[in-house]
Amino acid sequence: MMVRRTGPAGVAAGFAMLWALLLVVLAALWIRSPFLGAGTAFAVWSVPAALGSLASWTWLRRRAIEQIPLSRGLFATVVALWVGALLLGFTGIGDQWALDGLIMRRELLRISGRAVGWLPMAFGLVLAVAGLAASLEARYRIVNAPEKPATPRAEGK
Repeated sequence: MMVRRTGPAGVAAGFAMLWALLLVVLAALWIRSPFLGAGTAFAVWSVPAALGSLASWTWLRRRAIEQIPLSRGLFATVVALWVGALLLGFTGIGDQWALDGLIMRRELLRISGRAVGWLPMAFGLVLAVAGLAASLEARYRIVNAPEKPATPRAEGK
């Protein structure tokens, strides 16, 4: 099997590698999040991920692959969820609920607090997997695109 390293297939493979690397960085930050805080860890990951997302989005929009529907509404939804995840991570409400649940011996409140505290990182995980999947789908569609038939030249002209 021949691997194309240049052209659109190479760009798609590059974006797939970028998203795989962002998954590794997210995992490393997730491990450190008890020391950094979920909001700080997610914010640190968000800087390169936002740049990668914007680059991926614009490139995929230009390619217009029908299996990867990208619209302005989807873009606005992702941005709103991203900002919400950042705000949720920095408010510390999950940590407050977890501590209150521990102090008041309310197990459901403690578990809910831990779940809310992990939401920003879980959103990052979903976003990174979606970016990786879109990049791999784009590469597959580009490499396996049907050949365009050559147009015959008019003879004698």
